[in-house]
This record gives sequence, structure tokens and C-alpha cells, in this order.
Amino acid sequence: MLLILAGVSIATLTGENSILSKAQKAKFKTDVAKYKEQIALNSFILEEDNSISGLKKQLELQKGALENGSQNCENALAFMEVNLNMGELSDILGRIEYLLFQLSNEESSTNREKRIKEIDDLILEYDRIVKDTQIDGKEIWNGSINEENPYILDFGSDYFQQGKMIITIEDLSWDKLHGTREIDYNKIEDEIEKVQEAEHKIFNQESVLGAKYDASIYTDVWLSNQETNLEKLYQNIFGTNSETVSEEQAIQNAKSWKTTIEFMNIIDYTYVNIDTSLQRIKECIEIIKNNNNTVGEVKSIQLEIEERIKEIDRELTYTQAGKKKLLDGSFPYMEKITLETLGIQAISFGNQQEIASAETKVTEAIQKIADLRAIISKKQTELEPKREQEAEKGCAFEIDNATAKPTVEIEEKDKDKFQIINGELIYIGDNQNEKQWALEMDIQVKK
Repeated sequence: MLLILAGVSIATLTGENSILSKAQKAKFKTDVAKYKEQIALNSFILEEDNSISGLKKQLELQKGALENGSQNCENALAFMEVNLNMGELSDILGRIEYLLFQLSNEESSTNREKRIKEIDDLILEYDRIVKDTQIDGKEIWNGSINEENPYILDFGSDYFQQGKMIITIEDLSWDKLHGTREIDYNKIEDEIEKVQEAEHKIFNQESVLGAKYDASIYTDVWLSNQETNLEKLYQNIFGTNSETVSEEQAIQNAKSWKTTIEFMNIIDYTYVNIDTSLQRIKECIEIIKNNNNTVGEVKSIQLEIEERIKEIDRELTYTQAGKKKLLDGSFPYMEKITLETLGIQAISFGNQQEIASAETKVTEAIQKIADLRAIISKKQTELEPKREQEAEKGCAFEIDNATAKPTVEIEEKDKDKFQIINGELIYIGDNQNEKQWALEMDIQVKK
């Protein structure tokens, strides 16, 4: 009896649903909630902190966010590279379509059986390719990357938002594309039409991913260069690792015209990128004007144009340094620039008249960007002789002498479990239960 009672006691105290396990989980959740609350509060405090220390932290977090966004772009490019390899599927469907055409005119029973056998084998091979196309052990062509569970490419961080890209992939399995598992050889014409529709769906998926792939490459470059621009601004204020800048000197630097000049460099780089996108859009419109394009080719070009316009909008929205939004009209000397002011918010290509109108709008937008860049260049030339002087209000950073609020620190007892990276709580321990609890609480687990 005592042994039975001891066994019951041990089972109650140990195991996944034991009292001890539940207590450990409750403590873990309490610690996570505490740190998340501190991070959220710290982000708010940091936004309100106008001290030179606060500015330094802001710029460091922003550089980290841009670096993180660039890494996310590279991960997304690797993800999309796998998914752009749909040529084998298209080749198989093309071969099945050819065999079906042959069957529609086939009289020999022997040849008919051979063609049917080949089609059956091709369908098996098609399914094998779909099943074997995996990332991190997960099938990705079976509809799992859908609107409810998309691949999300985050260009920034929770602290320094830079926009996102949503990537979904159609269910490419044979049953889904064809509609049924078996081919009805008594209705060859219907089957040919089904296969052609399947080919069209794969082409559309490749076109969408191709457009997003190209946009991600372009965005990756922009993020990397904006990080470089912020680093230059940072060094102009706080110095480099090899030089010491006093707090007083840093404040003077932050409030000077040379900060204004660096703001303009950041803006100008955005304009350069926008000009590059507009030039590419113009090239695409020229291609669309060519009536020799197939419907599929025109659609692919339109998708690329749409992604380019989204990227222009993203850059206009997120060009920023510290708390300074540089293109929303609040920064002196720079008017507010949007897709609407550029005239490219609504471009369509339904007919030749719309194509001509789109070409005119893009040409005018290119000229608008050139004019804006000329204004920046002229203003920078004017400011250069007085770069060390204090700038007019609103033209540089506004700094007061208040002491910066403390940032979130992981307690010594938790340093083997948690880190804060770019303002985000990360679980770094190796306890399997804690890893699972972290995932349940939407805490990233470091691999």
C-alpha cells in the first residue's frame, strides 16, 4: 500500500502535467510576461526620450532593424529560389498534354496502352516532386503556405517598422490542380483543357514569386544601404570606435547642419532607388506596348510593375532617422512625396490608351524625382560652409539634457534562458519544455 501511495505521489509531482511541471511553466510564463512588459514600456520611453543617450539607442536599434531586415530578405530569397524551380512540373504537364493529344488521334491499342502507362508514370513523378520539395523538412507545395499561414518577410523589427511582404504558394499537388486523381480517357478534350489550366496556374505562381523575388533583391540592397547611411549619420554624431566624442560634442553634432546634410543624403538615396524602379517600370511599359507579347508574358510584366510600385510606396513611408520621418512633409525643405504626388498610384494596361497614359505618368514621375534631387543638391551646397553650426529648429535632432531612461536588462538568473535582440525577447536555453512554452507564448527560439 505504501509503495502504491509513493508511486501516486511521484506521478503527481513529476511528468508533463505534474504539479512541479505546471509550477515551472507558470514561473516561466511570469518571467516572459515581465520582460515583454518591460520591453513594451521601454519602447514607449525610448520614443519619448530626447536625450543624446536616447538618440544613440534609437539609431543603434534602427541599424540593427535594417540589418535584420536585410538578413530576412536573404532568407526569403533562398526560400523563393526553391519555389521558383517549378520547371519540372511544367515540363511534366506539357508532356502529359502532348500524350493526350496523341491519344485523341491514336487508333493502335498497343500505342494507346503505352501512352496511358507513360501518363500514369508522369503523374506519379509529378507527385513525387511536389512531395520532395521541402524546406526544413516541411513540404511547401502542398498548400501549407496559404493565406492563413503565409511566409511573412519582415523588412524591419517591432521597434523600427519597415513594412512586410506576404508570400503564399498555391497547392500544386496533382489532385488539386487536376481536380481528380484519375484521368478520364473517354473525355480526352476535357482532360487536355484541365492540364492546360494546371499549366496556367503554375505559370501564374511562378510569375508572382518571380516578381516578389526581384522586389526582394531590390529591397535587400535598399535596406543595406540605408543601414550604411544611418551608420554614417551615427558616426558624424558619436564618432567611430577609434575616437572619443564627449556628450557635449555629440549634442552639438546632433543639432548641427551636418546632421541636416546627412538627412538629405538618406533622402537622396531613397530618390535614387525610386528613380531606378521608375526607369524599370518605364522599360516594362515599353515591352507591354509590343503586341507580340503573350497574355502570360503581359501578366508577368504587370506583376513586376505592381511589386515595384509597392516598393516605392514602402520606401516613401519608411525613410527615417531617429524619430525624424523624412518624406512625410514634416522635414523642412522637403515636400511630402507619395504615390499620389508622383502620379503613379493607379496605373493600368487594359488597352493602348491606358498604356500610353501610364507611360506619360511614369515619365513625369521620373522628372519629378530628378527635380527633387536637384533641390537636395543645391541645398546641401548652401549648407556645407556652415555644417558645424547649429541648425534651425526642425532641421536636425532636437536634444535636451535629460538623462536617458534605462533599457531592459535580463536578470543574472535568466541570462542562460533569454536575450533581447533588436528589442525582441529571444529564448536561448536548451530545455525542451521551456522551448515549447516559449513557442506557445510567441517567443522566438534561437536555433
